[in-house]
Amino acid sequence: MKKQSRHYAVSMIVMLSLFIPLMPGQAGQEKPALTVSPLIATQEEWSEIKNRLETAEAQVALTTLQEFTRQHINHAEAYYHLGNLYETQNLIDKAHEAYERAWFLSPKNINIGISLALSKVSLGRLSEAIQIYENVLTQDPLEPRAYFGLGVIAQAVGEWGSALQAYQQAVSLHPGLVDGYNNLGIVLSHLGYHEEAIQAYQIAIDLRPEYAESTLNNLGIVYQEQGEYEKAEQAYTESLLLDNTYLKAYFNLGRLHQEQGHLNKAEKFYRQSLSLDGSFGEAYVGLGGVAIAQKNYDQALQHYSKASQLCPNDAKVFYNLGWIKGVKGDTQGEIQAYQKAVELDQNYARAHMGLGLAYAKQGNKKAALSYYNSLKSLDENLAQNLRSRLQSIP
Repeated sequence: MKKQSRHYAVSMIVMLSLFIPLMPGQAGQEKPALTVSPLIATQEEWSEIKNRLETAEAQVALTTLQEFTRQHINHAEAYYHLGNLYETQNLIDKAHEAYERAWFLSPKNINIGISLALSKVSLGRLSEAIQIYENVLTQDPLEPRAYFGLGVIAQAVGEWGSALQAYQQAVSLHPGLVDGYNNLGIVLSHLGYHEEAIQAYQIAIDLRPEYAESTLNNLGIVYQEQGEYEKAEQAYTESLLLDNTYLKAYFNLGRLHQEQGHLNKAEKFYRQSLSLDGSFGEAYVGLGGVAIAQKNYDQALQHYSKASQLCPNDAKVFYNLGWIKGVKGDTQGEIQAYQKAVELDQNYARAHMGLGLAYAKQGNKKAALSYYNSLKSLDENLAQNLRSRLQSIP
């Protein structure tokens, strides 16, 4: 049975910085744009521009390249560097436009192709990104970044088998591709190959131990899924030793202790994750679960109400919110929450059952039976459970 992945993937290959920022100048001191020659730039002139860009401040470099590309509209490399600068400022639309122009001018430049595909992924234009990656591979069948990119896309759309093949190809071509091993571990774990996932994560950690907090967190998840709680706790703790602001490790420590019944410790770690990001809805879900285990339904209602605001597309949150409202005697609120869960996931069998029972409590047996009928095609066992409970109601 598929379950939602709680592993954290690396979605983009980090590009090398194009320049080193200068220290801020004196107050009021203006930084002039670098001068470029008009219309046609010789290789020497372009080399001079690139050398000076390396020590230019970001805005100066950006202004210079914008002016340069206005004067030299057929200079592919300039558009490529302009795209990189836009990307460093998170101007993805403009970066994509610059990469598109560079690729049009130089369709055999693999670096440009990879950057263009990455920008398309960021914009959600996945089918176009696939075409670019495939184009790159026709030119160089041994380009690991293209296989990595195809793996990211396949993983994003749930094509786990294709993602597995792509990541395996990427790391076989580039054995030092840390992000490839990290993402390979995620896919292997999702497919149930836990030992192989652990091996992939260990390789990633060995390759880059000083920046392995995400991979250590993922490794902890695999150990936890296998019931190896001590190893899981060690991995999460090592992740926090590398980065004590890594909220996902705090959250997973909360999950780990909650799973073992250590409710006070679980609550502590959930709250630590919220201290880092108060909008982290999953932590409120965790706190709600702790409160339910403690039979503190008032507290659980507060936590799940907050979670429903922060996770408005999570059907399970609304199901749990409905259950708590039912426990507290708010049948109409219970129905509304279950209805929202079904709206988000029409095949959510337990939400259908909850609606059937809630309507039965209201004495609306006709509505209750309608959910029994819908439940029969979703989960026959739950449907029979609902039927027997409805029969016991006068």
